Amino acid sequence: MKKSFDVIPLVIYPFDVVISINQTDKQFLKSMDSQDMTDSEGLFNLPETTAARCVMLPSNLTVIRFKIGDEIRHDHIAHEIFHAVTFIRERVGMEFIVMKSDEAYAYLIGYITKKVYEILNKNHESKRSKNR
Repeated sequence: MKKSFDVIPLVIYPFDVVISINQTDKQFLKSMDSQDMTDSEGLFNLPETTAARCVMLPSNLTVIRFKIGDEIRHDHIAHEIFHAVTFIRERVGMEFIVMKSDEAYAYLIGYITKKVYEILNKNHESKRSKNR
């Protein structure tokens, strides 16, 4: 799978979500050049057992890193998107309460999921066209 760094603007919130796919730590750090980053966020040197990681930086930027590999599993995507939405909702002061805020969570999960798959499809198409 192609190395990628993309930004999903959330539009209705003053936050963005960064999607890093198959980037080495060095490539990722270079992509994030305007951010003050240290390894304290847990985004570098991901353990072998970790397929992905999501954190919200102090700057309110949410980052999802998918580790280098041939396949990004759907369950890992869903897992990390849920974390991203939880971080964002917490930051805007919306606590997850079933039947009071679940719809807002569901819409944001749907939006980010759609954007992540657009990125993955774009990368897949780019790889296919190079192999022709």
